[in-house]
Amino acid sequence: MFRCDLRLDEVDENLEHITVICLDKNINDKSVASIHIQESLIELNNYVLFYTDVQLCIDYIRSIKDEKILLIVSGSFSRKILPCIHSLSTIHSIYLFCANRHYHTNLLDEYTKIIEIHNDEKPLVESIKITLSLMSKQSLAFSIFDQQQHDLSQYSPEFLWYQLLMDILKQLPENKYSKTEILDTCSDYYRLNDLMLEKIDQFKKTYTPDKAIEWYRPDSFVYQLVTKAIRTKNVDILYLLRFYLVDLEAQLLQEHKHKNARTILKCFYGSLLNAQELINIKNAVGQLISINEFFFATKTINGALDSIPNNKNHLEKYVLEIKLYPRLKTVIFAFTDDEILFGIGGVFKVEHFEYNQEIKAWNIQLAATDSLATTVKDYLYYTRQEMEDYSSTIIFGRLLLNELNEFNKGKNFFSLLKRTLPDIHEDIPAVWNNIAIIEERNENFDLALQHYKQTYDLRRNRLLPNHPLIAHSLHNIGIIYYKIHEYEQALVSYMKALEIYRLNYPNDHVDKAQLLDAIGLLYGVMDEYDLAIDYLIKAQDMFEKTEHYQQQTSSLAKIGIIYEENKDYDRALNYYRQQYELNEKYIPTNNQELITNFNWIIDVYKKNDDYDSALDYCRENLTNIPEGNHLRSGHILKAIAHLLLIKDEREQAWQYYQKALVSFEKCHPSENLAMIDCLKMLSAFYADECQFDQALAKRKKLLNLQKQIYPLSLDLAFSYRFIGEIYFEMKMYTDALYYFTKALKLYETFDEQQDTIGEIQINIAYLTRQQTSQGSFEDLSSTELIIAQSSDEGISGHHLKNLTKSKHKQFFKKFFYK
Repeated sequence: MFRCDLRLDEVDENLEHITVICLDKNINDKSVASIHIQESLIELNNYVLFYTDVQLCIDYIRSIKDEKILLIVSGSFSRKILPCIHSLSTIHSIYLFCANRHYHTNLLDEYTKIIEIHNDEKPLVESIKITLSLMSKQSLAFSIFDQQQHDLSQYSPEFLWYQLLMDILKQLPENKYSKTEILDTCSDYYRLNDLMLEKIDQFKKTYTPDKAIEWYRPDSFVYQLVTKAIRTKNVDILYLLRFYLVDLEAQLLQEHKHKNARTILKCFYGSLLNAQELINIKNAVGQLISINEFFFATKTINGALDSIPNNKNHLEKYVLEIKLYPRLKTVIFAFTDDEILFGIGGVFKVEHFEYNQEIKAWNIQLAATDSLATTVKDYLYYTRQEMEDYSSTIIFGRLLLNELNEFNKGKNFFSLLKRTLPDIHEDIPAVWNNIAIIEERNENFDLALQHYKQTYDLRRNRLLPNHPLIAHSLHNIGIIYYKIHEYEQALVSYMKALEIYRLNYPNDHVDKAQLLDAIGLLYGVMDEYDLAIDYLIKAQDMFEKTEHYQQQTSSLAKIGIIYEENKDYDRALNYYRQQYELNEKYIPTNNQELITNFNWIIDVYKKNDDYDSALDYCRENLTNIPEGNHLRSGHILKAIAHLLLIKDEREQAWQYYQKALVSFEKCHPSENLAMIDCLKMLSAFYADECQFDQALAKRKKLLNLQKQIYPLSLDLAFSYRFIGEIYFEMKMYTDALYYFTKALKLYETFDEQQDTIGEIQINIAYLTRQQTSQGSFEDLSSTELIIAQSSDEGISGHHLKNLTKSKHKQFFKKFFYK
């Protein structure tokens, strides 16, 4: 028997990229049939989880980020689980296994990821075997590189990481125990899979570097490990696999150099993509992409078509038609029996994109190229200058930490370097520096300060007394003192660093500008505003001269904040607008930062009671927004609506909230929080105007969003109550009672809501009494309910008076801005 109903903290890590899940109330009943299907599934795919509890199964599925899931579910559980998980991108294929097949056939149309419905184990297992084989031939992971954009670290960090991967693995010290360790890990992982254990034993006894390509096959445990580790950037597994990956690339290079082909070759790769991925490639025609993994291509288009998985998931078939030039140096490949194996990080130009009716698939034509090799070398040279002469290894880790936002993986990488590099290695100070950065981000300031000081001591012992890296360490130490509010200590560290920077950089330099910015910020919190402004303006000017626009916009923002805090609104507006205009030049037009900048500007206009200028600024910006930028136009329309509401121009405000909502509904991904703001206001407008059908429609839409984003909140409780009040006004008392009851249950989970709870209890009690005594509700008026409330204890006379005066309509006015 296999373990069943595992909680999230009990589940072992999946080292492969496919997870099979079986959900059936009888799967753990110890019957011969149950044991047999468990064993059959384990033979097909090593990583199989069994559940009899629907909620535990849902919780696990929702936790998955890096695998594809094949789900087998019994008919009795299908209607409970499918609405909760079918839309998740990780769900690849679903099988229904039930006694009464015909009872569930209607689900095939509703849930398109259902492959088949079976009532017999044997054909079920055979079909799953085929699907798993096709799932293993998953779509390629690729990065698009815009040749017009030279800041690789900002626009193509994924590309850079994979370009550096193999070089970094070669530079890491060889661990003579890594092969034993990874094989022991695999033996434990596949302990229930006899066939895979045999292959591991065979690998252990027969593997040599010249057999690396031979072992890289889809049915091999090595292939599974490599594919998953590369895609998920699992640096610990990649390091343990270092011996094999280095061998694989070396053998590929050797085969590549010795191939006899002198003419242009053509090969093919077929798989599936979703609509957005296809759009991305279509928009990349004329640009370059890198394929971020080892992959096999076929020599014929039919071979590529045969490898495409069956598709019922709204995915599109595509075939890559790849032109190869034998003398290329950076796109390496080797011929196997009937396929071509490519090395990781090959770069290709997207030459053509069209739908081919003959093969019923998208045809994407790529041409291999070496054109980015120089660009990557230039980037590394430039980055080393910018990043204190860091080695490629350190840059690699910082890409994980910063540009790729893979914080835990970056942490694992620097922990790996700390364990494996010798103490005298030149990268050790930088390793400790980055470990300190990690502790700082985790707000472990004592440890961060300890490691920054450790870095400082290492650099002082290894470098000249006034080396810029020593100043960098002093700057970092000062930042920690600033964060723990030891401002005098921070200032001492900053000034020591500034002295060293001035010796090394008599002119403008980005490191000196960053320090000036930090000093300005420090003087600001010390209420030394004139000094703060002086240092921040110097920093902003230096950032501009060294063409570091991001840091320049940050300095402009800090200057604006200081002026705003001191109620110098004209100057604050000047700096905020400079920041906004600079960001418009350099960052994507739908970037959230532009929306934040814009809102700051409008807030200053409001603080200055200059609503007309704020409206003019909004309308001017609205005309400059590119067509189709629904995100920014929506936020500007919402700002206009709020300004008009402040000016008591309600009718126009309502129209602009409606326009903003339309814009937000077109955003991908959804702009749910902004939609919630608009729906709150619109439902209140409609309720106040007694347009209850419209009020109800908007509030129910709001309710659905609130349940997704914050399911146990006062806002959600208020929406239940709001809907109850609307139903009461519409004389739909059964519905009113239902929503009042929902509101009450949620309000009772919060403290300090006794007045509200009392009001709802009175409503529920009266409606319940009416229903009980009459058998049905009478045609109650709002006044009748309020009068009835007056005889109940627990409601204040003042609130009752307010309610009676305006009936339930007062409820909507009272919470108009809720």
